[in-house]
Amino acid sequence: MIKKIRILGIAPYKGLVTLMKQCALQYPEIELTAYAGSMEQGLSLAKRYSDHYDVIISRANTANMISPVCPCSCY
Repeated sequence: MIKKIRILGIAPYKGLVTLMKQCALQYPEIELTAYAGSMEQGLSLAKRYSDHYDVIISRANTANMISPVCPCSCY
């Protein structure tokens, strides 16, 4: 059995969360969990859950806040 790539998505609005989930459905090797929230909420989510994911995907300033404090890759 192939190990799935575990991705945490953090977006500033629900529409982007929906888009992330729709895109992930096209890739059976991806297990995506996505949340909508502010930069501060995104940082809190990343700190809390980063040990459970291989990659965190977020935008600009949120990604910049998350990157120094999380052991997984952040994009």
